[in-house]
Amino acid sequence: MYKYLSLLLILFTLNLTAQKVKVKKGKVLIDGEAVAKVSALKSTYTFTSLINDNTLITKSHRIKINDNLEKKWITIYNADQTKSTELDMEYFSASMNAKKLVAEFLIKRCNLITKNGIENLDKFLEKERPNLSDKYDKLIFAEVAKQNDNKKKFIEFQIFVDINKQNIKSKNNIVGRYTKKNNGSIRNNTYTIYDLDNNKVAIANTGSNKTTIMLPYSNKKFLFNRSNLKDDVTQIVNQLYLKDIFLEHQIKNDKIATRLTKNEMIKDKIKDEIQILKDKSVNIYNQKGYVIDKDGSKKEGIISLMFEDLYSKSGKKVVEYKGKAKKLILNINKKKGLKFMAKNGVSFCINEGNKCYKSLDGILGKTFYEVLYESKDSNLFLYGKPGTKIMRIVKKGSEEGYTFNTLFKKKNIKKLNEYLKCDKINDNLNEFNYRKLGDVKKLIELYNKNCSK
Repeated sequence: MYKYLSLLLILFTLNLTAQKVKVKKGKVLIDGEAVAKVSALKSTYTFTSLINDNTLITKSHRIKINDNLEKKWITIYNADQTKSTELDMEYFSASMNAKKLVAEFLIKRCNLITKNGIENLDKFLEKERPNLSDKYDKLIFAEVAKQNDNKKKFIEFQIFVDINKQNIKSKNNIVGRYTKKNNGSIRNNTYTIYDLDNNKVAIANTGSNKTTIMLPYSNKKFLFNRSNLKDDVTQIVNQLYLKDIFLEHQIKNDKIATRLTKNEMIKDKIKDEIQILKDKSVNIYNQKGYVIDKDGSKKEGIISLMFEDLYSKSGKKVVEYKGKAKKLILNINKKKGLKFMAKNGVSFCINEGNKCYKSLDGILGKTFYEVLYESKDSNLFLYGKPGTKIMRIVKKGSEEGYTFNTLFKKKNIKKLNEYLKCDKINDNLNEFNYRKLGDVKKLIELYNKNCSK
C-alpha cells in the first residue's frame, strides 16, 4: 500500500511540473486551457479564478543583503488579505515575464492554481511557516552593522600604500611590501603581498568586480567585491587585516608558536607516557607511609623508592634505576627528603595496598625486599624482590636467608635442605614450585608444623 501511495505521489508531482503554463492577455493557461485572470500593480499580483469564485493575491520581495547574497521571496494572501504566508521564491523557467514566473510558482510549487481554478488556499494558509520578511530584515541589519564595523576597522588599520617603493604601511610603520603583474587589462592584475620576513602572505587576482585572495601559508582562499574608491592593494590588505592577517612578522611568530606548541604537546605526551609507566611499575613514587630505622624510631611522610628502570614502547629508557633500591627518600612536611639506606637495616611500609618492605642481604649487599609473609607464629618469613619472581626465606631471629634457585632444581633442593636443616620434610621439598607464591607458603606451613624453632 505504501509503495502504491508513493508511486501516486511521484506521478502527481511529475504531472504538475510537466504542465505547460502560459500567461496571455491577462489570463493564466494550463496546457492551453484558461483557468484564471491575473492583474499586476508593481510587485503585487491578483489572481482570480475563471472557474470558481476564489481569488488570491501575491506580493514579490527582493533584497540585496550584500554583494554575494540576495534573497527573493513571495507573500501569498487570501482575497481580503486577512491571512497570509511567506515562501522563498523558486523558478520553473527562464522566462522574463514576471506574471508567468509567479503563476508557475503557484501552480507547480504550491498547487494553488489548477485546472479547477484557484483551490486549496485556506488549507495552504493555515500551515505555519517562518516569517521571511522579519528573518531577512534581521540579516540586513546584521550586514549593515558588519559593514559599519569594517569601516571603523579600516580607519584603525590606517593602511597606506607607497606606490613608488611598493611598500605597505600601517599607522606609518612599514608592515610589508608587494609586487604587481598586469594580466592584459587595466583591471586584471596579480598582486603578491609579502611580510617583513619576505614570506609570501597572499596572492590576489583582481577582476572587473571581484578580487580573489589566496593564502599560501594556510592554503585557503576567499573573495571580496572590488571597489573603485580605493587602490587595489589597500583593499587587499584591509581584507587581510579583517581576517587577522597583519603582515609584519606574523607568519614567523606563528611558526615559532606552532613549534613551541608541538614541543609542549610532545613533552605532555612523554609526561603522560611516563606517568602510565610509573603507575604500572613496582617503583614507589610519592606514597604516604612510614619508616622504622634500626633503633625502632618511626617517622611518617611521603616515600619514594625505585626498583627498576622504565622503558618507553620504543625501548628507550625514560627513567633510570641506578641501584636506587638500596636508598629510599622520605619527605616530611614538604621539607627536603631524608635518606634511609638499606644497609642500615631500616624497614618501611606504604599505606596504599598495606605493603611493607625490609632490608635484606643480597648479592651486592643489603637491598629492600617486599614482605610477602611474616607472622609471629611462623618460624619462616618470606620476602620478594620487587619487579622479579625472586623470593627469599629467612628463619625467625636470623639475618641470614636463602634465595630460591629456580634455574637448577636439584641444586635448589640441596641448598634449601642445608638451610632448613629439617630432615622431617626433606622428602617433600621436590613437591613445590618455587616460582609460585602459593607453593612457597605451603612449604612454610609444612616447616612450621614439622620443624622445631
